Order: sequence, then C-alpha cells, then structure tokens
Amino acid sequence: MAAINRPLLLIETPRAGVFGHRFLVGDPDRLVETSPAEIFSRASLATHGPDYIAVKKQVEQELPGGSIRTGPETLVVAKIKCDRIRSEEKAVIEKWLNDRMGKITGLITTLPDNRTAGSRTVLAVPELAAWEEDLLRLVPPAALKRPSRILPSLTGFILGIAAAIAGVWFMWK
Repeated sequence: MAAINRPLLLIETPRAGVFGHRFLVGDPDRLVETSPAEIFSRASLATHGPDYIAVKKQVEQELPGGSIRTGPETLVVAKIKCDRIRSEEKAVIEKWLNDRMGKITGLITTLPDNRTAGSRTVLAVPELAAWEEDLLRLVPPAALKRPSRILPSLTGFILGIAAAIAGVWFMWK
C-alpha cells in the first residue's frame, strides 16, 4: 500500500508570548519539503491555494512595553490537493478550521519559555498533531498528496548504475 502524506496544520501567530510572531506546528520534522514562511506569504494574499486552505482573524498582541497592537493570526491546512476537493467539502474544512481558531489561545499558553525555545521561528505544539488526526477524516483521500515517487525511483536508478560501474571496474581490475 502506498504511503500518503497527511494534511499539515500550521499556525502563524503574533501572540506567541515573549516570542511575538512565530509559526506553530505539531511536528517540525514534517516541514522537510515545506516552508512555513512561503505558505503564509501566499495565504496572506489568498485564503485558498492549489495546496492549502487558510482562515485568519485579527488578534491583539501585547508588546513588551505593555502597549497593544493588532495583527493577523492564520491557521492553514497544507499538503492537500484543493482541486480534488468539492466546494461542499471545502466549506466543511473551513468551518472546522474556524472552530479551531477559537482554541489557539489555549495552545499558545503551552509554549515553552524563552530559555527553552531560544530564537527558533518554528515552535512545536504537539496538540496540533492531534488536530491533524481529526482533520484527516474531513479531507477526501483523493486530495491527500502522495509522497514523491520520483526520488525513490531516481535513487534506485542511480544505485543500479553505480552497481554496474562497480561490477565493470572489478572485472577490469
């Protein structure tokens, strides 16, 4: 059975405590082929893209001096094929995302303090991995991106050529 990528949930928030603007993700290791900055750059222009659906709202950010300013907070589901999702299914996913927007404040309170996280821009929030499990039931299987088959095929091809070259080299030796 072929492996599938799972939907990836990402949050960009200006209110990550002492950190200010940060990207939150369930498992940072899943960002190997994904740039949060690139995804959120596109999501700031359009809430729907070929491989993501985003929802956003304005939130208050408390600055170190005690002043308050507002900024966008965005929740994105990425690593999906939106052209394979019917409009009714997209509406259900958007509703689910909007429902989760109200729970982001609770997630932010679980962030590590400044001594633990340092200057990282991507912070792990394990609860988002559980949200991804819930989301998996809403995204149609046809819309789940499959891992690239080119890299394993290319790797096998290159290893085959290397083995052939090694065999010829040993015969001539």
